[in-house]
Amino acid sequence: MKKSVRLLLAAAVTLAAVGTTTAAAASTSASQSPAVSERGLPFDTPWHTEHRTKAFLNAFDERDFGALGRLVDRNARLVLRLPLDGSQDPGPGYVGRDQVVGYFHTVTENMPVTTMVDLRISASADGRSSFVQFDGDFRTADGRPYRNVYIWRMDWRRGKVTSFEEYGNPITYCRTFPGTPGCSA
Repeated sequence: MKKSVRLLLAAAVTLAAVGTTTAAAASTSASQSPAVSERGLPFDTPWHTEHRTKAFLNAFDERDFGALGRLVDRNARLVLRLPLDGSQDPGPGYVGRDQVVGYFHTVTENMPVTTMVDLRISASADGRSSFVQFDGDFRTADGRPYRNVYIWRMDWRRGKVTSFEEYGNPITYCRTFPGTPGCSA
């Protein structure tokens, strides 16, 4: 069997296994089909996105910043959507893989214990975004409890995070870290 036929069959089996062969998917033209890996497997199905999100969370939990970096696009952007000053303007932004991974490294330095409670992960129907909801049961570097609520949105393209938005309660953050610029006294 030719390699291209095997790749198409593998992709078809994968699509059938994850339930994406709905009428909408069947009507999608070839130009709108999802990007595929070198093995012919789709990058952006909901199943793949959910599993990549779990891999991202596992890398964060294990403090494996190399693995985290491999899941982040070199031009990725991260923004804190609920800034500390309470405005509607996006909070600090981080651009590029190094800054995005650096943000998560800084989080683990400031909060060495980062337990995610009531973790929920979902992926959009097109597999291009994932959402992570959890209650943070964290501990600061000096041992104080830090309990915040979070929603993370990750946009994915070709198996990499291209955009990351964090929604966390800025009041909880400022009560725990009152000397942080942007936290009012």
